[in-house]
Order: sequence, then structure tokens, then C-alpha cells
Amino acid sequence: MRTALLTSALLGLTGHFAGGAEPAKTESLIAQLASGSFAEREAATKSLRELGTVALPGLKKTLAESANPEVQDRVTSLLAKIQSEADSAQLTAGKPISLDFKDRPLNAAVSELRVKLGIPLVLHAGVKDPARSITVKSDELQPWQAFDKFCAAVGLMEQLKPDAKPEKVVRTGRRPARNIEIYDGAIPGSQLLGRPGDVTVTLVDGHASAPTDSRGGLRVRALPLNYPGAGIDRNLGEMTLQFDVAPVQGLNWVSTTEVRIGKASTVGGRDLQTVWKPDRLPQMNPYLSDDLIIESSISLDVPLLTIRTNPRVLPVTFKVDAGDLKALAKLEGLISGEIAQPNQPVLEIADLGAAVGRTFAGPAGSTLTVVSMATHEKTKVTTLVLRASSPSPWNVRRQALRLGEAALSFQSFSRFRYFDSDGKAVSQPSMPSTVSTNSGSDETYEATLRFGSGKPVKLLLTGTKFVPVTVPFKLKDVPLE
Repeated sequence: MRTALLTSALLGLTGHFAGGAEPAKTESLIAQLASGSFAEREAATKSLRELGTVALPGLKKTLAESANPEVQDRVTSLLAKIQSEADSAQLTAGKPISLDFKDRPLNAAVSELRVKLGIPLVLHAGVKDPARSITVKSDELQPWQAFDKFCAAVGLMEQLKPDAKPEKVVRTGRRPARNIEIYDGAIPGSQLLGRPGDVTVTLVDGHASAPTDSRGGLRVRALPLNYPGAGIDRNLGEMTLQFDVAPVQGLNWVSTTEVRIGKASTVGGRDLQTVWKPDRLPQMNPYLSDDLIIESSISLDVPLLTIRTNPRVLPVTFKVDAGDLKALAKLEGLISGEIAQPNQPVLEIADLGAAVGRTFAGPAGSTLTVVSMATHEKTKVTTLVLRASSPSPWNVRRQALRLGEAALSFQSFSRFRYFDSDGKAVSQPSMPSTVSTNSGSDETYEATLRFGSGKPVKLLLTGTKFVPVTVPFKLKDVPLE
């Protein structure tokens, strides 16, 4: 069942990326959703999924007009899936570039590519004649395709490093940018994790041979069986492959959460099944949120962080037997990850006056209640009382690490922005009066804010949202020896 569902999802994603079919086909397929035959309804649903974004206008119209409950359910599900796939494609789209190097020193060309591609490229110290003159020219290509084209032309390849670390970036400013580094000090030998796109790409002499699928700003590779952690265990009847999921830095790809296999077949035509090992696939993201304040006395002893020393690489285990395992003819699946979108609305209250007594959902299980709001008749000072409730610090940390967002805290009040009825910003109090209580499982913060000029009507809290994305991949002729 799992494989069948994933195969269906792959078909839908493939249709989306291929551009779909003619819009005229949508109407007849939607009509079949109301067919008396279950098989026809299922077939129509599958075909509409394959159409991708082409089907969206017709599906939206049907959702507004149809009174058939099953049609409504199927259309609602299709709209959500197709839109999610379209959003993933948009969020992972790379910026095409062209190569135009004529008689350029190799090291200078690499430095220029580093900026143009958004890939942290460096030449290994052992590269022969790093200042040699090179010439490479191409039409517009996606970033990793341009990278492959350049490397093939100049005789370079990426060095595979199992203990690769993200580059450390020195950030300046009164408030530092979000901290994406976590140390697990509880376990000896643990490594620094960070964003996959920040892992240094070291170029050495040679020619790459790992099967690759590059689309948009993402590259997926099946690494050789001699890569650490990969290999075949005949006693257990298992084979582990390591997948290298490399985004360009511009994607803001925070973490790769899973590799799911839809099709894995040997050259002889046998299909391999995956072995589900949750301990081998860490389902948490190695980063902290802007709003998550962690005291120095709190250690981040999260065992899952010890599994991956290179945040680009994830393992997948297959069940195998003694048959021919020289190569995989097909290896297809889905990559799941999360992309950070900064400066997004996290919490918004459009009419504070009408919201008195109401509670609104905030990030990571927190809530915000508008307790009271009143304007003094003579002084015109508006007093606003807000109450934020969030899980305990331990739960906040757990949720923030898992979901990529932090619950509301006492510091959130100073980050709220207020606007008057004309949409103009209202100056907020520099130091709100705040009290807090702790029940053990929850913490509550109540703030009294006084506005001397301008009456706040709208409240807005912006922050970084972490959007799940799913990208398909197809690899051919993956060597297993």
C-alpha cells in the first residue's frame, strides 16, 4: 500500500513538472468524479492528479458549484495535493545561469561560479595547476546542471566527504541572524550540523560518476557503496544506500527530512523493497528559531542529531537477497524537506477592538488572548492588555526543533507591530509592563501596553515560516559494485 501510494504521488509530481496536458481534458475528468463506477472515479482522480496545475481552475470551480459530497471530498483533496506540489516546484526553482569563460584562470572562474551558482565552491589545495587557463561556454542551465557542465569541461569533481561541515558565517548587527548551528555535547564525537546548502563543495581533479538528478536548485545523487555507512550486509539481507541531497544556498533549504523510494528495480527486473528504520532517518531539523531563547544551562542533548555528520546525506535501507545486485536500472522517489521563508505573517489580528475576549492560535501550540482594550477619554491614551500562553520551556524547545518555530514568549510582545485604521504604523511602547506565571506544563505572560499617540487597530507578528516541500527524483543505472 505504501509503495502504491508513493507511486501515485510520483505520477502526480511528474505530471506537474512536465507541464500537464491540455486544459480541455479537465472538464471530462471532473465529470467522471460523479460516475456511478468506483473504478471510473478512482481513474479520474488519478488522471486529474497527473494533470497538475492545469486542472486547478476547473477543480476550484467544481468545489464552489458541486453539491455531491464525494466529489467535494475528492476535489478538496486534489486541490490540496496539486497546490502543494506546485508550491514545492516554485520554492525549489533555481535561478538559471549561463557559463561564459574564455581563457580564464581556473581559480578565478571557480570564485565567480561560487557567487553565480549559490554553491560554496572551493578548490582543493592539491588541484593541478589551479591557475591554468580554461574555456567553458553554455546556454542557460539550472545551477547544478551548470556545475556539472563546468566540472566535466575542466576535469574536476566534488570530493565526497562524510564528515563535511557547513561553512561558518560571521554575522554582524545588533540582533544576529538566526542561529542554524547545534552542537550535541552530550555524546562524544558529535558533529556540527547546519543547512545542507552551506556544506562546502570541495573540487578535486577527476570526473564524477555518481548518478544524478538535478532539477531546479536541488541535486540528488546516489553515492557509491564504498561511501561510509553504505554497503551490503549479506547476513541481514540488507543494502544501505546513501543519498546526497544538495540544495543551492538561495533556496533557504533548512533540512532534508526524508528520502522515500517509489521504485527500485535491478537490471534483471527485480523490485527491491525498503526497510523502514526510523532510527536511521532523523525526523527533526538541526536548527533553532529566531524566537527561541535557550539559556546556557540548557543542553541540547537530542540523540537523533548524532546520526548524520553531513546534513546533506541520508541513508535508505533495502531488503535484498543473493540475486544479481550489480546495478539498479531504476531508482525513483521523493525528497522531503523544509524551506525557510523569512518575514512572513505568523500571527495577525485585524480588529483588536472586536477581538477583546477572543483567543488566537500562535506558533508551536502557543495562544494569544486580547484581554482588554480601552482609550481614555481625556488623555486619549489607549491601554491594551494581551495574554500569551505557551507550553513549558522543554516542550517549546522540542517543538521548535521539530517544527522550526517557537511559541510566544515575553519577548514576543516587543516584536508585535501595530497599525491604525488607515494602515499606518503605530509606535508601540518601548517597555511593556509584563507579568508571568508558570503552571508546570504551560507558561503565561500578560502585558499591559499603553499607546500615547495613535490608536492601534491591527496587530501583526512576522517571523520565519518553515514550509514543507516534496521534490521527485529519478536515477538510472546506479552501480552496486
